[in-house]
Amino acid sequence: MIRHRTAQTIILSLILLVLGLPVCSMMIFKLFKEQSAVELGLTSLELAGITFNEPKPQFSLNDWSNHSYQDKFNKWFNHFYGARALFVRLGNQINYSLFSKSYMYDQSIIIGKEKQLYEVGYLRDYCGLTPPTPPFQVEHRIQEMKEIQERLGDRGVAFTLLITPSKAAIYPEYIPAAFCDTPRAATRDYTQLLPLLTKYRLNYVDGHALTSAAKQRERLPLFCQGGTHWNYLGAFHTAQPLVEQLGALTKTPLGELRIQDMTVDHSPTGSDADLAKLLNLAIPPYDYSVPHPVIMNLQTRQRLNRATFIGGSFTWTILDILDRANISDRIDFYYYYKLTLNSYPSKSSRPVDTGHIDWDHDIFTSQALILEVNEAAFQMEYLPAFISDILQHLRSTPLP
Repeated sequence: MIRHRTAQTIILSLILLVLGLPVCSMMIFKLFKEQSAVELGLTSLELAGITFNEPKPQFSLNDWSNHSYQDKFNKWFNHFYGARALFVRLGNQINYSLFSKSYMYDQSIIIGKEKQLYEVGYLRDYCGLTPPTPPFQVEHRIQEMKEIQERLGDRGVAFTLLITPSKAAIYPEYIPAAFCDTPRAATRDYTQLLPLLTKYRLNYVDGHALTSAAKQRERLPLFCQGGTHWNYLGAFHTAQPLVEQLGALTKTPLGELRIQDMTVDHSPTGSDADLAKLLNLAIPPYDYSVPHPVIMNLQTRQRLNRATFIGGSFTWTILDILDRANISDRIDFYYYYKLTLNSYPSKSSRPVDTGHIDWDHDIFTSQALILEVNEAAFQMEYLPAFISDILQHLRSTPLP
């Protein structure tokens, strides 16, 4: 009998411990979470990426009977439960450290050799797993760009296509073998594009070729280990010839970009750690080299009155370099054409309604229009959307 009661007491104690553990851990976590974050090298234990605030559900018999209350309560508790972020980070750490796997960011972060991080879309493009655009569509797209270049030229606006590189194409040596275990397809959108650019005499700057060449000269990384975008050193090698081309096209001496100084640390921020941050690990994988070039415009003579960029996320670093180089009184950037309009040097940002763009005032008054496309992103929807809209207005609006 005594043994039976002892066994019951032990079982009851274990049940109470299990039931009370979440509450206790929540209270402890709330009290010490900021100190814990500092000790782990984090600015916060909150998870990086897109999160949603879940309202506390209101109980009702109807919701209880159809089980919607239980579902809402689970979502609210998962968000409210204070130790959830810590436990998620600990679980992610186990997957990262033991299995080189991450389930964050819709499982689109791929951990390569030597812990290099990639986004799956760039790997799929480089490894030939993304079907290329049909050749006739690629040529039609280049023909449209040629028409844009000519019609803008009639208005005194220089046009150039800026091709930015992908990490997978610049550093394929770190790609996991499982992604390229079959012979890589020879045809990619990028390889289809190049001969057509020459055929139609389109103005362009090939950031892939420039970055590949710079890789052979530079000992420092041009893409950081924990980032999906190029760093400032990588972007410099494309920004420099871009400035030269814009100066030649607009007949405006814009100066000459040079690296005056270079520091290297192991403290990545911003896009140099965008994927590393999204891993949401307990011990952030930030211990890698980050180059910080001091880029100067040595021979500033004149500036553009206005320049306009249309493009994606690789444009940000280029814009920061050009803004510091003071090549234009104003630079407007239509982020993915439809998302936001960002202006320099004010660094203001506002939403874009493409249906109400004043093309004559907002676009055609620029001295240069630069269309940025990443080598792995020729199938993104902003490209045909912008081309269609600008051609419509160029064709329908008479020259001033």
